[in-house]
Amino acid sequence: MSKMKDILKEQKTIENCLRTKRGNLDAPPPCCSKLSHNGCFDSATNAPILANILLHFLAQGRLETEDAAAICQGAARVLSEEENVLKIKGDITIVGDLHGQFYDLAKIITMTGDMKDNKYLFLGNYIGGGGFSNECILFLLAAKLAYPDNVFLLRGNHESRFMADLFGFENECMQKYSKSMYNIFLSTFNRLPLAATIAGKYFCVHGGLSPDISRIEDIQLINRFREAPSKGGMCDLLWSDPYWDVDNPSNGLTSQSEYYTPGNGTFDLEPSFVENEQRGCSYIFNFACVKHFANVNKILCIIRSHEVQDDGYKLYRAHPNNNYPALLSVFSAPNYCDTFENKGAIVRITNDTLELKQFFCSPHPLVLPQMNAFSWSLPFMADNINAFFTQITEGDQ
Repeated sequence: MSKMKDILKEQKTIENCLRTKRGNLDAPPPCCSKLSHNGCFDSATNAPILANILLHFLAQGRLETEDAAAICQGAARVLSEEENVLKIKGDITIVGDLHGQFYDLAKIITMTGDMKDNKYLFLGNYIGGGGFSNECILFLLAAKLAYPDNVFLLRGNHESRFMADLFGFENECMQKYSKSMYNIFLSTFNRLPLAATIAGKYFCVHGGLSPDISRIEDIQLINRFREAPSKGGMCDLLWSDPYWDVDNPSNGLTSQSEYYTPGNGTFDLEPSFVENEQRGCSYIFNFACVKHFANVNKILCIIRSHEVQDDGYKLYRAHPNNNYPALLSVFSAPNYCDTFENKGAIVRITNDTLELKQFFCSPHPLVLPQMNAFSWSLPFMADNINAFFTQITEGDQ
């Protein structure tokens, strides 16, 4: 039985370590208590107290379900009053995909400044992948409720029931809050605007362009208060991608033609949308589409997110009329899924100047994907039980 004693001794040591020690001694223990109502909301204004919520979430704390629901429902009322296309003026920071990476969101705010004094536009995909989707979306909705004229939230393709189910957002909600809270989130997603313009010069959207939308005014006609559809203009705004032909020597700025049709390598004289086989829905659009949309709507640049970028951003071909990048893609979730080793980036527009800021990922607590600690430990328990019965039946060899 000596082998079994060694196993039990080792288990006891591990158990004691779990009770008394942390693998990273510098990491504070997670907060087990929920933030009080008075800590969550200002008693005088009833506005969310962002500093308290931010610090509580950084400590891995949660909100009372009633307070989380109040934040969602309050923000939903504010969002419902906004148009499909927001018209924003003044200096602003534009943030791409976050995908549940709350600790990187906190870094962005530290880099840029308090939301009380600075404008932010978020391009969607707040949930999915990072393990802290609840914290990301709740904090941003609280910020929208607290500072509706400074914080602007667009819808991404992940803000839908289909993608939320697929990427584990429902499971996270069930672990941290409840099924009813999950449904409240989904209802709130249906209120998010679809696009924005900044100073009339920049068109901002999560995904990209659509063959059904030539003018920005066309977007105002869409019924956005619903689950994201699988086709049509609303779908394309959330799902479409540009054809990244910037590295094709025959299609560079010195090319004789500004038009390029993706997929067959030939030039064309008009905008082209082709089926987006990688996504399974929507389209890939060529440079002619970008140029046409910019010309018709008199904009300088399209700013979108939706795709991981190694450097956190990627510039498309320059418009021949102004030599300015016709499209810019920004991604704000560094080391996406703890796997891609990409940088994150944000866009800062100040006094008609566009600046890109890169950053690296922030450390965050370990999250067991799609599992809790009990599910995670079951294989180890099974191994030890097998060893236990083996020792009983066979004895020491």
